[in-house]
Amino acid sequence: VESIKRGDRVLKLKLVFRPTDIDPPRNLLKLEQTKPGMVKEKVFDSRDFIAEGTETVIQKYQLNTTLRLKIHEVDNICGEIIENYDQTLYTYLFVRVELFHGEERIWTDYEMQTGAVCCRRQIAFDQVIEPELRRETKSSQPPPQFSTLPLETRLAIQLYGYKGEKDEVLLAHVNIMLADQSGKLRQGRYMLPMWSCVIPTKE
Repeated sequence: VESIKRGDRVLKLKLVFRPTDIDPPRNLLKLEQTKPGMVKEKVFDSRDFIAEGTETVIQKYQLNTTLRLKIHEVDNICGEIIENYDQTLYTYLFVRVELFHGEERIWTDYEMQTGAVCCRRQIAFDQVIEPELRRETKSSQPPPQFSTLPLETRLAIQLYGYKGEKDEVLLAHVNIMLADQSGKLRQGRYMLPMWSCVIPTKE
């Protein structure tokens, strides 16, 4: 599902919601047993969540699988769109995803982000990300699964740049709800226009 395009002056993020490795999707069980690689790389659609021989959609509490996203690419990373952005000042770019319920950030012991990629106007990440325990955190809490996330969970997707080796600068962001307007978990491909940030300049 693609959002409305507003021309080339929009910073665009492409991603895929990947609720893979479900317990497993019942009508894909035989396929997984015979060709496991095919299931792992498949982007599911709503038909994959229907129990074999029935029309009953699998309930959220049954989805005991870790939240996973695939970040495809970010396009139009340039100074014409991101105010005060100068590509020569940044070494790498990466995408970070944080989870919110209302105004409260949840699962703070975990982080989701891509690996760092060299700066360009268009970056093809093509990386599957899932929650990983923060290095400084010692927690026995299991990673967030679909079944434990509130249906009203909001994903804050952020594009960061590294200045030097450690200084992180927020360049752009976009929010999307975990569930759609009908209360079903989002699935499939999305292209989202991102809000660019004004980068502070040193006086």
